[in-house]
Amino acid sequence: MLETYRYGMMSGIVAGIVAAVMGLLLFTTFHSFNSTIFATILSAIGTLIATLFLGLLVVIIVIVLIAIFGGNPAEAIRKFFEELLAPISAVIMLGYLQGLGYSLSVSSFNPIFTIFMAISGILIAVGFFLKFRQERRSSYLLRGFFAIMGITVAGILIYLGLSPVANYALGALSLALLFTAYPNYLYLNIAAVLLLLAFMGLGIMQLRDRQESAKPTLCTGVGIMEVLSGILFLGGTVSYIMFIPGFASMLITLVLWIPYTWSENGAAPSLPKKASRKGPQEGVQKWE
Repeated sequence: MLETYRYGMMSGIVAGIVAAVMGLLLFTTFHSFNSTIFATILSAIGTLIATLFLGLLVVIIVIVLIAIFGGNPAEAIRKFFEELLAPISAVIMLGYLQGLGYSLSVSSFNPIFTIFMAISGILIAVGFFLKFRQERRSSYLLRGFFAIMGITVAGILIYLGLSPVANYALGALSLALLFTAYPNYLYLNIAAVLLLLAFMGLGIMQLRDRQESAKPTLCTGVGIMEVLSGILFLGGTVSYIMFIPGFASMLITLVLWIPYTWSENGAAPSLPKKASRKGPQEGVQKWE
């Protein structure tokens, strides 16, 4: 059972490390696309296009008047689009491709992130449950519960919170200028609270066990990082930007957790010594 616990726990930790990296990429991409500078640029582009839309409306009225009083409206429309809308189409296409790249990044990172978060939470929980069966300590049962509820469920909620992808609508134009994810902040806030409870609970129980640990200093360090990770994740309820340092702290925590878990259960089982095949040395009594 010790071997199952050790390698199961290690697999869960490695999956958590991958999930932390994916979480960093996910929220960094989301932040870079929804930053204040980008929003200002988008607002300026939207204002420009809205102004041009009003200008287009005026031109259409003029064309109608030309048609009423004589002239060729089709030729007037053709010249209008060639001379006025050609430069704008390049801006629209640039924004479209930029937004499409963002959309593809989120749709790539988010499912992978969720899968590894779920695997990590489940494997870590199974490891603690096996430890509970062996030592019958309720703290291991609680840790397994925190791992499933905090890591697995939070990962699924983050996926649900960031998965919707929609188009920007610029006033009356409703133009598919850029893609963005409209986050569900309720899901993100619940995920932040669950991650707080998970890492806070794991950290407190880790610090309580430091005196019984084979590596008390390392055990204390892991516990402190777990508590810090939980506090940073709680900041996600104020701003999604706090998920970035939260996952960075989670990454450091799980990296430290690898040598701690390995040392707590022994790096390898001790091998029995082989019996000596040498005969009795000179001056030593013969074997009976």
